[in-house]
Amino acid sequence: MKYLISVAVVASLVLIAGCLTNGSGGGVGITGNITATGEGFYLNGTVEHTGMTDPTFEDVSVYLYTANGSVIRSEYLGTMDETGLEVRLRASQIPKYVIVDSPDIWADSGIGAYYYEYVEDSQAPNGIYAERGAGSREEFPVTVPPNTSTPA
Repeated sequence: MKYLISVAVVASLVLIAGCLTNGSGGGVGITGNITATGEGFYLNGTVEHTGMTDPTFEDVSVYLYTANGSVIRSEYLGTMDETGLEVRLRASQIPKYVIVDSPDIWADSGIGAYYYEYVEDSQAPNGIYAERGAGSREEFPVTVPPNTSTPA
């Protein structure tokens, strides 16, 4: 259990929804638990939106990436409406980045997406997933395939 790393990202979407670099329209991200242990990676949560009325996003996916941009795993979730989409992922390798994406997010210039970066520092020596905002696909730390629900 020494390597147990867990972070609840439950309320953070509401708190930083206005912090996306593209502006004011809201964002799409994960609420729930992102956990890394010596045995692997676990995600149990919901892909949700903030700051939007009755949104619909098709081809929503969650991607797990290494630091060099290799895809560890991707999970196609389908179409998200106001209720969000449940997601449960496991991987034996701990990803550097967890990214939520849909072509529809970028069709509206007022909307962005949150991604989660695995970081270790003096405040979190065993590592945590820090939430970051992206106002465009180009702002993700790795290349996410455009207009597709599966990795290139």
